[in-house]
Amino acid sequence: MSTTYVATGFGQTDAPMRRVLRFFERYWGMLREWQRRDTLRGALYNLSDRDLQDIGTTRCEIEYVARSGSASPTASTSCRAAERSRIV
Repeated sequence: MSTTYVATGFGQTDAPMRRVLRFFERYWGMLREWQRRDTLRGALYNLSDRDLQDIGTTRCEIEYVARSGSASPTASTSCRAAERSRIV
């Protein structure tokens, strides 16, 4: 047995512990990202159609914007037509 293992007390359990910690770090990061998207989605849904139009998006694109962080370059034409008829 190596003196390094004896001195530190960790032995060969260090690698599995790092994997477990990495798993929780990844899980925590995904949870924070989900919370960020949920907050953004809620803020966008609370805006009026005019406000959404001012920032260059529509209600149809809110989910896309929340996932990607930018407005959709190719929104469906039926979605845009429905949004235009609601605004006018």
